[in-house]
Amino acid sequence: MSVHIREGLAVSRIKEDGKIVQHLTKVLSELTDAGYSPWEKGYSEYFKLCYSAATNHVYTGLNQFILMMTASCIQAQTGLYDPRWVTYNGAKKLGWQVKRGSKGTPILRPITIDIKDENGEIKLTKDGKPVRRTIFKTLTVFNATQVEGIPPYNGETVAPKNEENLPENVDNLLKDGRIKIRRAPLMGPAHYSLTTDTITVHMEGQYLDTNHAVITILHEVGHWACTSQDRADYDGVSVRGYIREHYGEKSSRAVEEIVVELATMLLTVASGAGYEPVVHTTDDGSNSKAYISSWMKSLSAQERNGAIMTAVTAAISVADGITKELRDVADK
Repeated sequence: MSVHIREGLAVSRIKEDGKIVQHLTKVLSELTDAGYSPWEKGYSEYFKLCYSAATNHVYTGLNQFILMMTASCIQAQTGLYDPRWVTYNGAKKLGWQVKRGSKGTPILRPITIDIKDENGEIKLTKDGKPVRRTIFKTLTVFNATQVEGIPPYNGETVAPKNEENLPENVDNLLKDGRIKIRRAPLMGPAHYSLTTDTITVHMEGQYLDTNHAVITILHEVGHWACTSQDRADYDGVSVRGYIREHYGEKSSRAVEEIVVELATMLLTVASGAGYEPVVHTTDDGSNSKAYISSWMKSLSAQERNGAIMTAVTAAISVADGITKELRDVADK
């Protein structure tokens, strides 16, 4: 059965407009300061998909990730988690008002345009239909906690359209063989070996549940993607190559762990699944969460923000690469 995989996250679109990377860097830094770093806390306990307060449309892909991280940051600051979002004009049409001084959150708005030839005429396909492509513009939205007049949040959740089956897609990836993934009765964590370019994961019955298995496998596939430019491009080199060049051998391990955790979270959250950090090991066998936490505490605020900004951009590239692999398998 062919399972629909949404279009890749296309890191090039994010780099064209620095607003999103800057916003995510700020949000993740604030969450870390508040003791709610997403690679440690997870989102299973209060996981609610973000949606439009005006249309009940459930946001998808990168937009869902951006809004959930921002809503979580608001919760860390105020104790209130509200998954509803609305544009300034959308609020105005409904008789609501964005509070003075509120800072909006940037997301991506897809726009379909007709492609024209050198004479300004719309290009046509062999079937006589217009040739079109999708471009993305930045759209600003506000959380319901920033809006006056909006009804109080009653805990309601909105179900997303069931367009993806992430567990099935990951299972297909294991069976496909394009990535060397083997199952073994491991006593310790799953791992990726650069020497053999092989991922080793547990036997199916060793996982707590399906979501735990998916998160673990995607995390290791993330490390696999980091090692080659063909798998995840970052400024013309591999993600791992870029990180090691800019952060050195020791710090690069922590940065890559953050990259892979964020990429895994992005994929699971964007697909409508919960996210719970799983204990992994770094190349030297140490606990990844403890290692990241210790390393983060050793940095100045400026160094940490720079590392998070790098990790955010790289994570989008890694998630994009994994999405393409999942899509290619699904399209077989």
